[in-house]
This record gives sequence, C-alpha cells and structure tokens, in this order.
Amino acid sequence: MAYFVEFSHEAIADLEALAPIIQERILRKVRWLSDNFENVSPQALSANLSGLFKLRVGDYRALSD
Repeated sequence: MAYFVEFSHEAIADLEALAPIIQERILRKVRWLSDNFENVSPQALSANLSGLFKLRVGDYRALSD
C-alpha cells in the first residue's frame, strides 16, 4: 500500500534550491518510503519536534508527520 506524500511550500522551495542530482536522490527516497512505510520504523523525534519523524538522505534530513 503506497502512502500519499504532500510537500509544504517551504519544502518545495528548499528542494528546488538543491542540485538536480540531490533533488532526485531525495525524491527517490521519499517515493521508496511511501511504498514501504509499513516495513520501516522511522526515527521519532522528541522535545519541540515531538510528533515528527526523521528521514535521512545522505547529508540531508527530511521531517514528516
């Protein structure tokens, strides 16, 4: 079961500021995660980021809820 992924306006702007090869790498990981979310255990964040999860792609981090 694939999950629906929606990017905030800020996330789109941040993604567009990156080199195309990095953009593709991040998007490929997000697509993979949407297809495999039930089989992974995302890292939950704490403190002021409680309720969010971290996705690591190389040197970059994406937050999701």
